[in-house]
Amino acid sequence: MVPERIQQSCKLKDSSRRLVKALTMLSVSAMLLLPTFPATALAQDAVQNEEWQFALGIYGWGANIGGETPTGSDIEVDLDDILDNLQFTAMGIVGARKGKWSFAANIIYMDLESDKNSTVPTGSGPLGVNTDLELRAWVITPTVGYTLVESDKVILNIRGGARYLSLDADFEMNLNTPAAPLYAKVSDSGNVWDAIIGVNGKFAFNKRWYAPYYLDIGTGDSDFTWQVAAGVGYKFDICDVTLEYRYLSWDFDDNPALDNLNINGPMLGAKFLF
Repeated sequence: MVPERIQQSCKLKDSSRRLVKALTMLSVSAMLLLPTFPATALAQDAVQNEEWQFALGIYGWGANIGGETPTGSDIEVDLDDILDNLQFTAMGIVGARKGKWSFAANIIYMDLESDKNSTVPTGSGPLGVNTDLELRAWVITPTVGYTLVESDKVILNIRGGARYLSLDADFEMNLNTPAAPLYAKVSDSGNVWDAIIGVNGKFAFNKRWYAPYYLDIGTGDSDFTWQVAAGVGYKFDICDVTLEYRYLSWDFDDNPALDNLNINGPMLGAKFLF
């Protein structure tokens, strides 16, 4: 029979820590391309045009991840860890504008898988442990905007919408003991809906250079969520390119894996209008 302390070490320490870290990595990865696009793409062009205008945006976010578990443990995951475990991703952002009204949707799917071998120290020597974790996520963010202020120098819009995050996780563990191998498998899923409201727009320096900005707050399944982004943009003839710093945060209510989560870092993007 395997000693009880070895079972506890494997089940409670090793697997729970890996699961919490992997869930955090997936949450952050799935948010790498969240909708700064609707905030800064359509709203920065002429809103007096009553014809339909469409836009497509592509963004990359070099994010750092921070957070805390309900037990008080800090979480830190860097971008290299996310990229090392990325199996597949499909992301798209589309938007439309007519007059002062704009509409946008961000749809993201990601698949992460981590397969690692490690050891558990015991009095009779280390035991081998193999863990396999696969996580799948959908992030869907629809928003609606209305232009409040428009001039040659300043554009101000109000936006409302929602943030939706769905996570599915499969965790497997094999422990090689002298008596007999131990095997465990856990599957879980969950989702979070939050309503959000905010403002966005730009300050134009001239016909080419401008400073985009975005701010929102919200609540729902989480206690509180907020996001802020600001930076500089340049208008080329065929597209706009922006470089911004972005901060995104959640405070969760009675979440067994995470108490709070924040993602921050520089973001580089491009948008195309049709």
